[in-house]
Amino acid sequence: MRAHEIVKKVFGAATKWSKLLSLLLPPPLRPPTLPILPAELIELILLRLPARSLLKFKRVCKSWKTLISSSDFTKNQVQLSIMAEPAISEIHLVYTNLLRHSDSKIGFISIQSLFENLSFGTEVVYFPMDDCVKILGSCNGFLCLNNHPKNTDFKVRLLNPCIGLASEWLTLHSEYDQQRPISNFGFGYDHVNDKFKILAVVESSTRIYTFGEYSWVSVQDIPLHPLEWDGTFVTGTGTLNWLATKIASFITYPVHQTTIVVLSFNFGNESYDQIALPNFEGGMIHREPVLVTLRNSLCVCHEYKKSVWDLWMMKEYGNEVSWTRMLVISHDQELIPRAHGIGIRPLHMMENDLLLVLVRPPWYQLAVYNPANKGDRFGYPVINYYSSDDDMPNYNNPRGCFYVYRESLVSPSHYGLKTDHVWLWDDDDDDN
Repeated sequence: MRAHEIVKKVFGAATKWSKLLSLLLPPPLRPPTLPILPAELIELILLRLPARSLLKFKRVCKSWKTLISSSDFTKNQVQLSIMAEPAISEIHLVYTNLLRHSDSKIGFISIQSLFENLSFGTEVVYFPMDDCVKILGSCNGFLCLNNHPKNTDFKVRLLNPCIGLASEWLTLHSEYDQQRPISNFGFGYDHVNDKFKILAVVESSTRIYTFGEYSWVSVQDIPLHPLEWDGTFVTGTGTLNWLATKIASFITYPVHQTTIVVLSFNFGNESYDQIALPNFEGGMIHREPVLVTLRNSLCVCHEYKKSVWDLWMMKEYGNEVSWTRMLVISHDQELIPRAHGIGIRPLHMMENDLLLVLVRPPWYQLAVYNPANKGDRFGYPVINYYSSDDDMPNYNNPRGCFYVYRESLVSPSHYGLKTDHVWLWDDDDDDN
């Protein structure tokens, strides 16, 4: 049952009970016309509403506005909506087009609308940005943005598009240049200490930056060689994850599966761990694998034979026995030609196992894989999601094309950050 239906039933039942008491009791004992619910019950109901609905409900009365605006409420709501009841969170694909420096904007695509309108396309909502930005990560209602292009100080800020608030730009790496690059990066949430953090490797030195504390802390250096620049954050675990190898040189595929492991970094205790990949059929990896998060779980996707990809999900984080084979993805060789680099990157999995992916024919574009369809299981192209070719990212890089953003009401100010009002999602929304 969706959150709106729960609210309607609860308030409906309360109203009927109030009317019944009005008929049975004498006037002095009759309840008021409108039902009065305990504050605790009202809070439990509101916690289960989508973020944008809560923005409107802030207008109901001062007490609701105070409650919904509080730091504790917003933090509890985002945790409930993402972990316990993900169906109440509005989910979007977000992207920036780095090739259009003169027209910087962030594009939002509703995933629900996308799946409901596969034959007709879905609307892209654009928000202009004052600066040319790159999205570095998405976590618990925040986008982590980086000023772009390079050859400037490396700056970041946190943005919550739902409420239109962003933190001030923070300089993480002064005099950023090609001689001192950030070789690895990761953004995530430390649920143990209630902090948003960044991991960055500069000149082989690994550092942690905590938003709101305005300082770097050095930690143990990364013990392996990650295959990708940015780590994959797994919600609820406080961990960044990379596919990594002990080999510092370029890998030539195919390789045995034991060559590659999952390298995990825990933001809470600032320690590393290694997780073995699942037992792939044949034990060989024929093409660069990808590490993603689906349904709040760590997943790995790899090509184990020509034109066939496996999707595995770790049902219990850190438990290698819990690796579960979710899908076997067959595709036409012409759809995803064999070449160096990643061929398929899963983005989002629906409850009915419909899988939204990036495919490479030869530029990365969106497609939907339906395991229930016989024959052509890959719908491509399925989405007319752009108004012009220049609007969408068309650079040959699957990382950094699209991120999944879940709406929330968390504000950078809740974490000790100065904020700027960037935009309002809806003209009807009030000041936050």
